[in-house]
Amino acid sequence: MLHGSETWAVTAEDMRKLARNEASMLRWMCNVSVHNRQSVSTLREKLDLRSISCGVQERRLRWYGHVARMDEDSCVKKCHTLAVEGTCGRGRPRKTWDEVVKHDLRTLGLTEEMTRDRVLWKCAVREKTRQDK
Repeated sequence: MLHGSETWAVTAEDMRKLARNEASMLRWMCNVSVHNRQSVSTLREKLDLRSISCGVQERRLRWYGHVARMDEDSCVKKCHTLAVEGTCGRGRPRKTWDEVVKHDLRTLGLTEEMTRDRVLWKCAVREKTRQDK
């Protein structure tokens, strides 16, 4: 379900849809009907799982660390910093992947400098995203 989520610029609506799908899958795994009135958090605790939003956030930040450590002349790094030309449509533009990552960094209290140390970054991301399991 989360294949490729490292590169998603997830909106609140996307997260609601993922959470709804996750709830359905958790109920199916536990063989619990919606009518049994068991909360999704109870089922998550029973299976020792964390929320899907934490999983998406962790994967996105880990990928950000990989990209940040890449050489400047690597293909992926060039695509990451590529400026797209053209005109935008009317209305507020959608959030970019970079904006979502910057928000994640601010919320979790992580810095871009931490990405330089791979082991530190991996541990920090894992610890911060799993705090509210």
